[in-house]
Amino acid sequence: MERYESLAREFRQICEHVRSKIRVLPDAVGDRRRGLIVQTEAEVEEASDVLHRAVEVVRALPLDQQPRLNNELHVFQSELSKLRKEVLFTIPQTSNFYAPDTPEAEEQGRIIDGTRRLDETSDRLGRIQAVSEETVEIGVNALGDLQHQHSQLENARDMLGDMDVAISRGRRILSGLVCCVFFF
Repeated sequence: MERYESLAREFRQICEHVRSKIRVLPDAVGDRRRGLIVQTEAEVEEASDVLHRAVEVVRALPLDQQPRLNNELHVFQSELSKLRKEVLFTIPQTSNFYAPDTPEAEEQGRIIDGTRRLDETSDRLGRIQAVSEETVEIGVNALGDLQHQHSQLENARDMLGDMDVAISRGRRILSGLVCCVFFF
């Protein structure tokens, strides 16, 4: 749990650094702008790596601790996706690396479009994972309830068997008393 908290703090710090760079990127020029773009893209990838490590840490935790942390991870994934979109929308507006209508600009456009699609797919997968984890939790709870009901049914069956024996014994005793009363 401590490892997860450390990764969550690191993820938040990286996201804050990326946001601060995004804010100054439109005003940056020349080599400083290029450097900020490279740093921003590298930090977004670092945030992604930290998030993947956090997911692995959560998967290793006991099942009862996972739902709350999975919800937090889903929020982090959404935040990372938003950051990627912000970076993609900020860089083309501030980048003069390629002139319009050049093969490099077209390639950059394809890369941006591919990254956007990847982010959307990642968001969908995150939502699917959250639903599947919730389904697993519901299944685990249902199995626990079924085990409890099974033991209750076994106890009831045993009690009915004991009652059956007691009723049989009571009938023998009553028939013995009836015989004694009528014959004496």
